Amino acid sequence: MRPSLRAALVVAVMVLAPATATGAALATPLPDPSVRMTPDLLVVGALPETAYVTFDAYVKDVESVQVLLAGVPLEPPLDISGSGASGEVELPERPPCGRQVLEAVWAPYDNETSPRSTSSVVTVQCPALTLSPDELAVANQPADIVWTVTGFVPSSAVALRLGDEPVEVVKTDERGRARFTAPVDDLGCGRHEAAVLDRSTPGLRKERGIPQEVEIVATAVLTVRCPARVDPVEPTDPLPPPSVVQLNPVVVAAGTTTRVTGASFTGGETATLAWVLQDGTTQPAAQVAVSVEGGFVTDVLVLVNSGQGPRELVASTPSGAAASDLALVVAGTTQPGRNGLVNRR
Repeated sequence: MRPSLRAALVVAVMVLAPATATGAALATPLPDPSVRMTPDLLVVGALPETAYVTFDAYVKDVESVQVLLAGVPLEPPLDISGSGASGEVELPERPPCGRQVLEAVWAPYDNETSPRSTSSVVTVQCPALTLSPDELAVANQPADIVWTVTGFVPSSAVALRLGDEPVEVVKTDERGRARFTAPVDDLGCGRHEAAVLDRSTPGLRKERGIPQEVEIVATAVLTVRCPARVDPVEPTDPLPPPSVVQLNPVVVAAGTTTRVTGASFTGGETATLAWVLQDGTTQPAAQVAVSVEGGFVTDVLVLVNSGQGPRELVASTPSGAAASDLALVVAGTTQPGRNGLVNRR
């Protein structure tokens, strides 16, 4: 090879080598877009008015990016300059609880037809207190009540109170939760309010963006049941025993008598006795005075021509008392009586 040609090749290689390195550098892919919020943990009831959002992305020919929290646009949109955007956005008054999506959306570019976006996660905590059990009978005291605290400032302190009385100060874990078991005794009947209050330090509040004057609190109710009141029952006068009439004998020969004994009638009245025959007709039998004790004894005649067969003797008084007994009227001169007695014609 001629010296002049070799020299030309060396110069060409020296010129091309830096150009190849520069091309390799330009081919290095750009980092993926990202968005983040500070603070990334929000406590409902102690939300700051604004939060700081950082959007990292190399976006060409785009002026602004819209930030959304749980699908709700946050104002104002961030102005993009160079490799991203950053600034404060206004937070909603009460975002939904739990892990929520923080999203950055920007308009189409480079002939794309749909918006591009990137997202991250923001945790929204809603302070809450649960008691277990939250209801007990007054007779079941003393009893252990489990206090479950959720949604408070992580790695902080909370104070538990029952009514006006302090219960305990406990630490929350890295997720803002705590659990404590406390005995209760001698609580009166009714509803007792339980509360948990944030006791985070000023430094931790400043770090979380929580205003010092804001009170974070959650409440629950413990119900103590008492036995239902039973009104005393006023004594009532006992019911009088029913009136009674008894015949002896109950098998009676026509033309003879049978003894009628009455009891538990109204004293001092007159009892009217009457036969009720099989065909439903009534025959007067007698009238008898009722003693002060409410009883009477008298004999009544079974008329010869009054018919045979079963019949009923009814005794009644003006006050409404009534009683009856059955008899069987037969023909003959001698009939057996009740309790072994004999009635003769």
